[in-house]
Amino acid sequence: MTRREIHTLAENSDWPAPGIEKALEDSVYPGKKGWLQFLQVFCLTLGVGASLAGVIFFFAYNWGALHKFAKIGLVSLPLAVSVLASLYRSIPLLIRKALLTTGAVLVGVLLAVFGQIYQTGADAYDLFLAWTAGITLWVVIARFPPLTLIYLVLINVTLVLYYRQVLPDTLSGAWWCLVLFTVNALAVVTLRKTSGKAQVPAWLQYPVALAAAAQLIIAFGISLFHRTFPDPSFYVATGTLAITCWLTYRQAMASRHLFYLLVLALCILVSGVLILIRIFGEERMLLLVTGYVVAGLYFIVAYLIRIQRKWKSPAP
Repeated sequence: MTRREIHTLAENSDWPAPGIEKALEDSVYPGKKGWLQFLQVFCLTLGVGASLAGVIFFFAYNWGALHKFAKIGLVSLPLAVSVLASLYRSIPLLIRKALLTTGAVLVGVLLAVFGQIYQTGADAYDLFLAWTAGITLWVVIARFPPLTLIYLVLINVTLVLYYRQVLPDTLSGAWWCLVLFTVNALAVVTLRKTSGKAQVPAWLQYPVALAAAAQLIIAFGISLFHRTFPDPSFYVATGTLAITCWLTYRQAMASRHLFYLLVLALCILVSGVLILIRIFGEERMLLLVTGYVVAGLYFIVAYLIRIQRKWKSPAP
């Protein structure tokens, strides 16, 4: 049973408190097995990260002393070993997915080394685009949350670099931030629909949702301070912000998800600061913005605590 199911049963039945506590301890709270699994994942992640960092820093330190074939070979060898080892069924599934994630990162290192050796002249977004396309099939097959997060980061980096190198004079920053927000919002919706499956944990939504919220606020701020204010991007950004806040509030209250209420409150707080600066100017805003932020944080914390207590207390 999940925490949400236990809370629902507690609110709609006369389940005694000792039974609720026992159900939470048996199904929700981590025990010895859960902590051992956490340590296993943590040590595995630390080992993979240290190995990748060692490969990258080795190249950075010995770049001038290595032959070009040695450079390519030293990346291709661990890449091939990690990918081939991930195919052996005798290796535990978690380690196989970690090896595939290592290979996915080494794909980017190999592309960077190849481009640096032969001076291909490609833009930076070409590297990240090829990197993203090269590991797409691995992400779909593995369904490994850390690999999925890396994949989403690569998509965002590719889009940002593409805008900075190709479209800076043809499209305003507000419009492009709205494009980034749309991409990440669709990713959040997709992750929420699949969060009930074991392969897609709920925590994977959090960094993606924060990225989407930040991009929407940046789009609103850029359009608010645009030299031709108000331009069409301001109305689109404002409407998107209002609709997103309303939908987020409804979803958070329906699913009892405190994280999305926090993101919503921070979006409203930052938007208010931007509007105050726009109205009154920057010179006289220090005291007013400070008071607004302090008061806003107080009410946000008080509201979230009240909502959390309401959700945790069983219905009479």
